[in-house]
Amino acid sequence: MGVDLKNKDHIFWVLGGTSGLGYLTCSRLAVDSKVFALGRSVNSTCGDEISYVLGNLDEASTWEKIESGLRNAGAVDGLVYNIGGSFGMHGWRDSLKNYETIFRLNFFSAVRAIDLFLPYLVRSSSPRIVFVLSKSVRDFSGNTPYVAAKLALLGYLRSVAPKLASMGVSLSGVSPGALDYEHRYPGRLRQAGGEEWLSFIRENCLSGDLVSPEKVAEVICLLLREPSLCFSGSVVDVN
Repeated sequence: MGVDLKNKDHIFWVLGGTSGLGYLTCSRLAVDSKVFALGRSVNSTCGDEISYVLGNLDEASTWEKIESGLRNAGAVDGLVYNIGGSFGMHGWRDSLKNYETIFRLNFFSAVRAIDLFLPYLVRSSSPRIVFVLSKSVRDFSGNTPYVAAKLALLGYLRSVAPKLASMGVSLSGVSPGALDYEHRYPGRLRQAGGEEWLSFIRENCLSGDLVSPEKVAEVICLLLREPSLCFSGSVVDVN
């Protein structure tokens, strides 16, 4: 899908931007900015104000599509990396192959994205990068392969942020708690109620409830639009 990119001052890319939190972030940014959203599919609620790039980061052709879009757009003002997940893998003794799958999308693809986007980000007057982490980087909760990959991403953020800041690029992150999606496990628990839901809340939700994806999108946009480098290297907990 295409969009008229004229008369908008800033360009943002959201990798993982065609559903849920990513799409909410795109929608906020698209009010006054040019937005490119990468995802595996576009649902019927996605509007035409966003330019979509369909693909999977496991495929070389997807990276080629991204690079083509970057060349056409020139300078990029912001990048959001919102791709990841556990993909149904839970055991700490899972196979090495499964660990590699988790790390590839939660960590290695983020590193590759920085390398690809950096030449275009430094052309901007105030380039910003935001990683979407999770509360697992604070409390180590969740399945082990996922937690390990997110902690690797956090370590990369902390290590690389000063280097990017010296180039004028801000790298920060958000670590939301369990998000309020009706179709996912926490949302289904809340609908069912009962002791299992109360136990989940006590163990996972400091605020006593699930986190609104709209609130997380609001924080991401704040980090993308902050004109100074004051947030560089920081991770904002949203819980």
